[in-house]
Amino acid sequence: MDDKLFEELLEDFITKKIGVIVVTDAEGNIVRKSEGFGFSEKTEMHWRLGIPEFEDNGKCSEWDFVDEDSQKYYNVTTAVYKTDEGVFQYHFLFDNTECALDRRHNSLMFEEMEKMNEFQETMLRNISEDYSKMLPMIADVFESDEVIIFISDGNNLKELRHSTTDRESIFTDTREVDIILSLKEGEKYKDYICLNCGKVGTSRYALIVHMIPGFQIDRIENLSLINGIKLNIEGGILREQLKYESEHDSQTDLYNKDKYVSLMKDKFGDPETLAIFNLDISNLREVNETLGRDLGDELIMMAAKSIKMMESDRILGFRMGGDKFMMVGMGLTYDEANDFKYRLDECIDKVNYENRDIKLKMKCNVTFGEKTYSLDSLIDEADQFIRDESGK
Repeated sequence: MDDKLFEELLEDFITKKIGVIVVTDAEGNIVRKSEGFGFSEKTEMHWRLGIPEFEDNGKCSEWDFVDEDSQKYYNVTTAVYKTDEGVFQYHFLFDNTECALDRRHNSLMFEEMEKMNEFQETMLRNISEDYSKMLPMIADVFESDEVIIFISDGNNLKELRHSTTDRESIFTDTREVDIILSLKEGEKYKDYICLNCGKVGTSRYALIVHMIPGFQIDRIENLSLINGIKLNIEGGILREQLKYESEHDSQTDLYNKDKYVSLMKDKFGDPETLAIFNLDISNLREVNETLGRDLGDELIMMAAKSIKMMESDRILGFRMGGDKFMMVGMGLTYDEANDFKYRLDECIDKVNYENRDIKLKMKCNVTFGEKTYSLDSLIDEADQFIRDESGK
């Protein structure tokens, strides 16, 4: 490049304000600069710290500098010049703010895409897992402090909640929960927004997220993200429904015989004591033959209601088939097991009082073992009662 062309380029650089020129001495102090250009004292200190090492090797150095006061990004080309007055560094500063912001925006977009992809891949990997485990991930993606799922089948309400605070759930009124379950996706209630909602089988559900400062509401527009969450939740609810149906008697809603066999294989958790209560509706055949099967079915439901009144975390009820029921008590004392019959009679009396058309009559046999009991022996003894009753 000849001197004339260089001078023209240099003139364009200055007059057309393509950039600015700053000249510093060997210590980094600014000795000359373009007219109207300058740094604050704080920025000038950062400038001196950022200047490349003073090397007279005939090569130019390229580096970036950010003026935090003006929020400008500069691409700087630095060269060493020797004059009669000494050795100086000439710095040509190009205002690269717009490009830098574009790069930053693109970088943030890339980070956003990576985060969304990682979240969706995690959901797909865990799609067969407990969907409640994804609540912390949802809170992280949307930068929220609380995520709640409400699930209702009309009779029972289930709440799954993740919170990063010590605050208790504010939704204790069932009327508010009904409002939440009726929300549409994207609809707000108080400081919460509904991400997902719908119906799976007999259950309705709604996923709401607490909107706090910094909440990433724009991510709700990411349909693949929202649909991925929806797929995970609805798949989990469906699995729960199928599992429930496989373990429960469809008529009485008690555990069924298959569930009893499954727990028996696990030795009912191997408690120190085990009580098996065999129950039999003694007047079911009579009611079926004289009053009809509709009232016979009602008698079965009365028996199930009595059993449910006895259930607890230590006593489980099962319908074994027909008029045969069973209850299993884990960790009961001998006196508690013997007292069972009297408590059951009280429950039957309550059910009979509520129904004046027919009266429930049940037989009960108790088999009890403690400490070194043999589960097989207890079950054989209980089964013998069923065989004896069936032969009558």
